[in-house]
Amino acid sequence: ETTARFASLTVRFASLENSRGLVLDRLLSQSDAHRARVALHGWLHSATKAAALRVTQERAAEMLEERREAAAAAERRAEEAEESLAHSKAEVAMAEHVRS
Repeated sequence: ETTARFASLTVRFASLENSRGLVLDRLLSQSDAHRARVALHGWLHSATKAAALRVTQERAAEMLEERREAAAAAERRAEEAEESLAHSKAEVAMAEHVRS
């Protein structure tokens, strides 16, 4: 009877150890899954932030180019105005010369 009892306890112990192992495996799997979710969330946040930064940099570059083009256009208009003023002054001088 002692041998049977010992065998029964051994089987029960093995069964409990197996259950404990399964529970530990499940907990580890949940922990790993949690770590994976946290890592994925961090990566997604980083990627989103990088994408937003890239879009912001692209828009800043576009705005800079637009300002350069606007400055160049303003400079061209100023040169044209100076040329027109010089031409007008020349016409006035010619008219005064003809009148005198």
